[in-house]
Amino acid sequence: MAEVNALIAAAAVGACVAAVASPPNHDYLLGLGTSEVFDYHAADWAQQVRAVVPGGVDPFDAARGQTRDQALGAVRDGGRAISIVLQGTPIPLERGITGESFAAHGGRPRLEQLAALVDAGKLRPQAETVLPLDQAREALARVAARHTRGKIALHIA
Repeated sequence: MAEVNALIAAAAVGACVAAVASPPNHDYLLGLGTSEVFDYHAADWAQQVRAVVPGGVDPFDAARGQTRDQALGAVRDGGRAISIVLQGTPIPLERGITGESFAAHGGRPRLEQLAALVDAGKLRPQAETVLPLDQAREALARVAARHTRGKIALHIA
């Protein structure tokens, strides 16, 4: 699933957010503020995006491999493809598209901005579950399977 926290933050600051996910996650993502959700299992999902946004999009992407490469089909000519995934093969670009990767850096001012969005009800942190520390192995296995909704937190007594 796409990086849910980035999606929520983008919608919270007014971006028009479209997402790709498997069908069981569509209602969940719509509830978080996305405008449109597309099934990444559909071979033509990038074309479906372009049908909704005819000029194309500037994606903020957390996908890897084939899904990331398919997303380029939805990017507008001359647009930017931004990825938070810093691993993997370089993004193959054409049609004047530029690609960028980045990692977020924290700090008190950024955390205070996020806290203000939470306090205002514009940002809802998503935690799938909280597990006791002795279940850390299970938590890691669930994250590694890449089918979690939000974060898994460990409670340390």
